[in-house]
Amino acid sequence: MNFFAVLHRSIVEPSFYREAIAFPRGSIILFLFKVIVLSSILSAGADLWHLINGKEGIPRMVETAFPGMAIRNGVLHTATERPYIPPSYLIAPILNKLLGLPKIFNSEADSLVVVDTASDLRVPLKIPSIVLRAHNVTVVLPGNKVMEFPYENLFLGEGNLEFTAESIERFLKRYIGAVFFGYCISAFIYYGVLFFFCIFFLAVAAFIFSFDHKRTLEEYLKIASFAVSPIAIGSILESIAGVKTGWMLHFLIILSTIAMFRAIVKLNSRSRNIGEQ
Repeated sequence: MNFFAVLHRSIVEPSFYREAIAFPRGSIILFLFKVIVLSSILSAGADLWHLINGKEGIPRMVETAFPGMAIRNGVLHTATERPYIPPSYLIAPILNKLLGLPKIFNSEADSLVVVDTASDLRVPLKIPSIVLRAHNVTVVLPGNKVMEFPYENLFLGEGNLEFTAESIERFLKRYIGAVFFGYCISAFIYYGVLFFFCIFFLAVAAFIFSFDHKRTLEEYLKIASFAVSPIAIGSILESIAGVKTGWMLHFLIILSTIAMFRAIVKLNSRSRNIGEQ
């Protein structure tokens, strides 16, 4: 059956699950793989578009958060007094935009980023912290773990970069293929983990709270594998709209739960009808 027809029917047609429950495991796994790939590519493309373009794109955010800064010959130069701690309400949106996820970093919390190009740090650090040093970005993690990333490695071999909107936009468009590939990989991992846990918990909940226990856990896993379709479609639309909200995922999970419930009701009603005959 056509992939998009299956995707559509799994959302709007509860009777579809009468067929789906008989599908072999291989076809269901292939369907889920296609859903993850489709979600990853479309979400990554949309997130990349919003990352680069418009007033809400990252180029203007970077220019506002790091005024007068530039990397020249692999060395960070600043026009601000050091150490400089950009406010969190400027830094958190940049980090969230880079990850493509909503509100992972809190705009009201203390800033994670410190700019200090001196040989010795002159400001006490909170853990975790991201420190922009003269030659590298230093990430300080709990347990005194420190990771250092030279600017040329972070910027794909680019040793000169002005922190202006125009320069950042040109850089992103120059390496748009690499950035898109990185977004696809992170989105693929995100959706893979998300769908795995949603399918597992929907199936286990349905199995535990079922009244007749006539169906096996494997059958509920098959039903849940198609019931997560609203999460995929909703996440794609959210990325295209460019509006990331923390409550949207909860709403989509509720829609998938409703799809799962409707499917089980339809399957049970058919079982009762067969039993009566």
